[in-house]
Amino acid sequence: MKKTFWYNMRFALLAVLIFKFMSGCTPGMQISSETNLEKIITAPNSDRQQRFNAIALAREKYPEQVGHWLGQGLLNTPDIEVADHIIETLAAIKTDQTVIYLSRYAGKYPARETNMRHICEEISSKRFPDYIIQRLNSQKYGQYETDVFEQLDLWQYLLTYSSPAFVGNWLKNIEPQNPMMEMACYYNSEFGYVPLSKGEMLRAQQLCPQIRNNKTLQARVKYLQKKDNYTFAVADHGLLTHLPEDLFQIERETLISQIDSYLNNARHQKRAPAYSQAKNDVTDRFSQQTDRLNFTDLLRIKLLCEAIYTDSDFAPKLHSKYSNSEIGGLCFWHEDKLELTEYAPGMKLGSHRYVESAKLLTDATDAIARWHIHDQIRRGKEIAGPGLDDMEYARQMGTDIIIITSLQRSDDGIVLYNYDLLTCRGNVIDLGCIKSKY
Repeated sequence: MKKTFWYNMRFALLAVLIFKFMSGCTPGMQISSETNLEKIITAPNSDRQQRFNAIALAREKYPEQVGHWLGQGLLNTPDIEVADHIIETLAAIKTDQTVIYLSRYAGKYPARETNMRHICEEISSKRFPDYIIQRLNSQKYGQYETDVFEQLDLWQYLLTYSSPAFVGNWLKNIEPQNPMMEMACYYNSEFGYVPLSKGEMLRAQQLCPQIRNNKTLQARVKYLQKKDNYTFAVADHGLLTHLPEDLFQIERETLISQIDSYLNNARHQKRAPAYSQAKNDVTDRFSQQTDRLNFTDLLRIKLLCEAIYTDSDFAPKLHSKYSNSEIGGLCFWHEDKLELTEYAPGMKLGSHRYVESAKLLTDATDAIARWHIHDQIRRGKEIAGPGLDDMEYARQMGTDIIIITSLQRSDDGIVLYNYDLLTCRGNVIDLGCIKSKY
């Protein structure tokens, strides 16, 4: 009985060893079959040394397939050392697959994007977006082109190193294969509009059903494009939808003149670097930027100037309701004027930050702009204007932000506020300072 037991156990152990040998999972075993090599290279948690051995063997035995295997392995592995080894190997192989997978990896891990971009450009001997256009001109539609719309990190990557015109031409060549792709093609063909970031793309997706059915917005976009060479952006949805018609009939030069009448006599607080490493090279004077502003930017600025300098109720009220957060919210058009509506923060991460709530993100589609306060009174400073993080957020989300800075407070409760408008395309407009009751 005892002999039979050990006899059976030997067979069981032998069966286990054979199974592991065939599956390619045991370190140190023979891994030369194509199936086992692919499995070891692409699996997320393969033994590190075994994977390195498999990569070397695959380069020698399966040069046509190894690029694809390495690319899949790069996207799957959580091991930075393995990823670096695969990147070096892909860079040495120098194939079309190398460029595609390294760009996908760059999209997945933005912190490593710069290095990936340099490798891609060295391999293809051209800027990566040019490489994609070359593929499209050759009618080489493949998984990469589809993935750009399904994995928006890739959209962000492509837009960072191209231009709206570049991507617009690309979209004209694409046959939509998924809803995101179809949505991007719709905006491009209807408005000549290309979302410029991952966040803006998501916002465009959120608004697309409304915009398709918004005949007022569509008519106003077409009118402004003919009248003023207007460039559409989803940040203008609330403004184009809710402002009265007579405002869109104003001539550009009239708007500029009306704004000048407010700002030429306003007190301005010079924008200092927001952080020690920040460049203080931001032009924030309105008069120096008029040729770079959209008609809708001018409308926002005009309405904000009117609210700041003629509406005593427009200024926000500083209080300690949120002891560990900045104060912020949305600016709406309500009863023929602009109105600041406060929204509770989504999280309280410190007195120097305002984190938007889910409700704000939903309601922002109908707003004229976002806003939040930099309470410099509490910090004991007089630095006014948007910080680098504000500017990056506006760019990433494709949104306009009113930055309100509290600078001084007198004994009788009068607060000196500084207003700046940060546009979705990166312009900073100093709207001046005004005193308001605390």
